[in-house]
Amino acid sequence: MGHFIIKDATLFGEILQEHPLDIDLETITVRDLIAARVTEEVGRRNKLTPEHYRYLVDLAPAESRLNAMVRRLSGLKAVDAENPILEALQAFERNVFFVLVGDRQVTSLEEVIPATAQQEVTFIKLTQLIGG
Repeated sequence: MGHFIIKDATLFGEILQEHPLDIDLETITVRDLIAARVTEEVGRRNKLTPEHYRYLVDLAPAESRLNAMVRRLSGLKAVDAENPILEALQAFERNVFFVLVGDRQVTSLEEVIPATAQQEVTFIKLTQLIGG
């Protein structure tokens, strides 16, 4: 069983958030790690009630507005993890964010990561420059 420490960081090394993620496997692909991370964060989000929640990859604006409207009307609408997982995987492939395992950058969704004790995985989301 692997115990990952998932970190979101800026390009300058500032840690924005950090949380554990336990995986019941000895090895995991980058694809499956991203899916597990997104599934876990959607699960945490579904337990909360705030209007705003930080995802690895932001929901599409239309989906975000629709989810907010439905939550206001029903008060109970949960987000399904399937679309956020697909968006996160596509974002990884488009270099919207990159992933460091320890101090090594992984570059392929199919790359295998050993699930060792206290494995640090850092997600660094790149910010697009406007007007530059």
